[in-house]
Amino acid sequence: MDQREFEALLDRYAAGRCSQEEKSLLENWLNFGETLETPISAKKIAYHLSSLDERIGIATGAPTATSPMRLWARIATIAASVILIFSLLFVIRQGNRQKQDHELKVAFDHDISPGRSGATLQMDGGPPIQLNGLKPRLIISKSMHYSDGSPLPESANLKTGIAALTAVTGRGQRYQFILPDGSLVEMNAASVLSFPSRFNNAKREVNIQGEAYFEVAKDPAHPFVVTTTAADGKTQKVEVLGTHFNIKGYADQGSIRTTLAEGSVRISASGSSLLLSPGEQASWKMNTGTANIIKTKVDLTDALAWRKGNFSFQKARLDEVMRELSRWYDVEVIYQGTIPTSTFSGAISRELNASEALSLLNFAGARFLIEGKKIIVSN
Repeated sequence: MDQREFEALLDRYAAGRCSQEEKSLLENWLNFGETLETPISAKKIAYHLSSLDERIGIATGAPTATSPMRLWARIATIAASVILIFSLLFVIRQGNRQKQDHELKVAFDHDISPGRSGATLQMDGGPPIQLNGLKPRLIISKSMHYSDGSPLPESANLKTGIAALTAVTGRGQRYQFILPDGSLVEMNAASVLSFPSRFNNAKREVNIQGEAYFEVAKDPAHPFVVTTTAADGKTQKVEVLGTHFNIKGYADQGSIRTTLAEGSVRISASGSSLLLSPGEQASWKMNTGTANIIKTKVDLTDALAWRKGNFSFQKARLDEVMRELSRWYDVEVIYQGTIPTSTFSGAISRELNASEALSLLNFAGARFLIEGKKIIVSN
């Protein structure tokens, strides 16, 4: 609708000569907040509504204004009100359009629930034991039992010597373990932790692939060493006496990132080493042949957000975001067309269903289709 059509419609409406179709047209304009090709001024709106003002006065029995000043005051009030209404309707309509665009970004027949507590434990290469997801912490000491005191029945078959234990969280799982020395390990999805049933050497040594948070029990006489192995066989070692830190070293990530929350740790890889202080992160690129370890300051809230039940992204590319989501929702991600080059910053709850999490992503042009255990990304 252009300005001239709008003015003519207001004229007919003010004169009471609008057809039902024209009334519907005006209501449609108000509801959908369409903009005029040439914006109409407040003065012109006031002019076209002046006769309407008089009609309202007659219809309600209110006296019409005789003073030009009073008349223009009434007209200005009406004009301002109309402009405000139009503005509000436009904002609401734009918000509805954005909401509809948001909803159109994600399509699915069956949604995918978020990950949950769960893991398996393998003893001396035996069959995997499915741990109770309703009891999200297993304590390993002279016996194995959950945090509520109930025993792990299969541990009764454990031989009296030192057994090799392997804990695995699948995609869409997380779990906590208390190791024989009292250290806490919280594992994120798709991770593997290897450790002995009893520490009996000068060093307390464990191996982690994937991501885990460690709260290491203090024991100056027995340093705690965490090893992460890259695909090419090279390793990174983190040595501590007693501290809190996070290691993230997924194979598809390209680097191992160690973040220190408390205490002090030494990072060693490919002949290089450095010390970390709280709030610092060491990044070592795997499979590149480089010995450089890069140290940066980080926000611990972001780095450890997964422990609080959130994803936290800072200028993350779409493929980086989707890797995180794929592990937690246990889905395969398939790309169709060009991947958007924009980045995303923000926090998303890990308690949301997949469709809800995807709808919060703000990547220009990206659309998501959930089909079974696949998320198809297109633009």
